[in-house]
Amino acid sequence: MPSSLRCLGAVALLLLSGACARAKRSPEEGWPAKLDFSRLPRRALDQEGSSANVLEMQQRGEAYARGYRQRGPFHGTSHEVTVFYVLASNEFYLQENCMMGHWDPPIGPFAGDPREVLAPASP
Repeated sequence: MPSSLRCLGAVALLLLSGACARAKRSPEEGWPAKLDFSRLPRRALDQEGSSANVLEMQQRGEAYARGYRQRGPFHGTSHEVTVFYVLASNEFYLQENCMMGHWDPPIGPFAGDPREVLAPASP
């Protein structure tokens, strides 16, 4: 086999293994220290709460939850937001604690991996 074909095959294998490694990344890895909601469409943030039971999804292992102590995108009174990442469909929901003795319904689904969609822009 010519060396150029072997080299091309090696490059293709490296690219494929990198894609597989990203796809198999643990849901616990790669979360930003702080969330940036500026890339979410405002219209989507104004929607009514979803009827999706994200807590049941989490209990069944279908969703991974990550909590943040920061103001969410919906209410000026919230100081906590939880991101529920549904792994199989690669979408996520946001749920805020409005600090009034109850949790508001989750908003979503939003498309994509929240670790990328909600990550602050790189300088």
